[in-house]
Amino acid sequence: MDIPFTKINLSMFMTYIMILPTTGNLVQYHGKTPMINFINELNKLLGAITFNTSASIVLSYESVRLLYPRAYVHLKRKTMERHNISGPMFEFSDFVIHVFPLLYLINIRKHWFPYSQKIVSVMLSTFIHGMWVRYVPKDFNLNRIYLYGADNILSDNEWLSLWCLACVGHTMLYFGPRKKTLFKLIILLNIINGTWKKIVKILLNQKNIWTNYHHLYLHAIRQGLMN
Repeated sequence: MDIPFTKINLSMFMTYIMILPTTGNLVQYHGKTPMINFINELNKLLGAITFNTSASIVLSYESVRLLYPRAYVHLKRKTMERHNISGPMFEFSDFVIHVFPLLYLINIRKHWFPYSQKIVSVMLSTFIHGMWVRYVPKDFNLNRIYLYGADNILSDNEWLSLWCLACVGHTMLYFGPRKKTLFKLIILLNIINGTWKKIVKILLNQKNIWTNYHHLYLHAIRQGLMN
């Protein structure tokens, strides 16, 4: 069964937020025991790992809107047809599934942030993502998983560009305090895949794109609440 990596990420996210209050209650009623401390520290590591995987998803998936609009239109149309949903509901679902976990983790970053500075969080998040590629799609070209098998939508080189953005998501907090290293990494990735030219060109031609997204999300939220 072709399980999207987003489902795995959501499972990790839900596990993290369910354990989070549990450890606090255990400390309150039983004090700080070695076992409770171990569970709490393990959950902090899970929070850092989940941030990395969530960031990799957001950077790669949401970039398709700008870099490869034809693929995004195909994905949106097929998803709306298959699940019988409206455009605003698609955008609302996109926000809840892809963006919300990242925003929530940023909001409670004090809990897990120390682990984001350790290379182990980067190694484990990339390992989990890599194992998913190895055993589910068995290929770095994910047309079969995310584009409903439309092999002619995104080429291997275009998927390589998206994987470069995913790698930035996995590593940006680890390299964040090392600003010069992070800047060099981003420049290198952009030189390799040439995406900066496309981003600048699209942003120049669509000055109101962020305003449009804002209105779309508000409309989607209203529709989601009414349904």
